[in-house]
Amino acid sequence: MRHCEVPHVPRRQLPARYSFAVFEDSVALIKSVYEAFNRGDLDAVVEAFAPDAVQETAVLGEMHTGRAQIRRSFEEYFEVVEAPRTEPVEFIEQSGVIVVPVRLHGRLRHTGITDDMIPTEMVHVFSVRDGRIHWNYICAGLDEAMGAARKRG
Repeated sequence: MRHCEVPHVPRRQLPARYSFAVFEDSVALIKSVYEAFNRGDLDAVVEAFAPDAVQETAVLGEMHTGRAQIRRSFEEYFEVVEAPRTEPVEFIEQSGVIVVPVRLHGRLRHTGITDDMIPTEMVHVFSVRDGRIHWNYICAGLDEAMGAARKRG
């Protein structure tokens, strides 16, 4: 398992098929997606996904296939959350995919509830190939994310 972005985290050996350079390139792509999301640039977010990518939103029981459906899922999120921002906590390599615990920030439009009122931590998992995200899994807990990563890897 490989960690990135968190000081003092031991760096473990990556699987033979997964080089540090590939890990760094994947992390850079994922960071660019979070940056685009945080500035509301859905075109840049969706462009990072492969045309036939799959996004599984386990917390909602939804699956989105292809850029159009993935874009719509982000549009729906923006309709519900005002000033959304996602803060990656760390990047973890697990079985050749990247696991990213995140903190969600924003205000729910219909209730006014903010992330200050309710903890909003989730975990995202990404499979990156040929410079594009091919699979994205969104869940509530690290154990579930690591299990999904192992199955995918």
